[in-house]
Amino acid sequence: MDMFVFDDFLRSRYGAIFSVALCLMLPTHAFAGHPLATEDSGVQGRDNVQFELSVDRAVERDSRLTSQSVNATVTYGMTDALDVAFSAPWLRNQISEDPDKFQRGVGDASIFVKWRNYQDGKFSLALKPILTLPTGDSAKGLGNDRLNPGGTGVLGWGGDSVSLSANLAYTFNDNKLGDRKDIWSSSFSVVAALANRLSGVAELGAYRNSNAASRKNPVFATVGLVFHPSDKLDLDIGYRNLLLDSRRQYSIGAGIAVRR
Repeated sequence: MDMFVFDDFLRSRYGAIFSVALCLMLPTHAFAGHPLATEDSGVQGRDNVQFELSVDRAVERDSRLTSQSVNATVTYGMTDALDVAFSAPWLRNQISEDPDKFQRGVGDASIFVKWRNYQDGKFSLALKPILTLPTGDSAKGLGNDRLNPGGTGVLGWGGDSVSLSANLAYTFNDNKLGDRKDIWSSSFSVVAALANRLSGVAELGAYRNSNAASRKNPVFATVGLVFHPSDKLDLDIGYRNLLLDSRRQYSIGAGIAVRR
């Protein structure tokens, strides 16, 4: 998934623009993403469908520039071990200190599959190839204007009350800006049952800075809560802190996941 695009937008023709695409990233046995960026190894199961909708607001601490994203994802279980999904974001990016000056529209959509290729007791492995589509308007800073393939390897461990996930991902960041094209990312997350229908989530992660002039890689941390009214419905809230070079951003968001 497109985890963060702060650095791309900050160095675009709208130098002040920044944004975040958070699928931001759900029961503990099959955590589906938001508010985490870390993917788990859970799949939907044959013929099951999940719809996710999340809303996030990001703020740069120094400039107070803001960005909003609304992301919708539909996932279908092709088999008991293979999911296919489509995700599309809508973005609104402030482009100056004037809150009335912004760019908004559809961002870059993505198609991905997740294959849980190994499970032995509490341990599992999954692969998630992804293709990001150039559906956003690059002239407005809403897209990359190029196809970007990538993939994520997932290691999962699921206990009775605690689940752990670790990710290692690669994206070919094809672009016209002179940015790095080989981008890696890694993250680790914990999901813990706090009560009968309430889970707490936390993660740490980092990714390679796409700015070829910088040797400092962005790092982020996320915390959140997920409420499970039923086995078919999850509601979540989350907070993320991101350090990018000398700039600090934070984002807050909420999401809903419905399964059939």
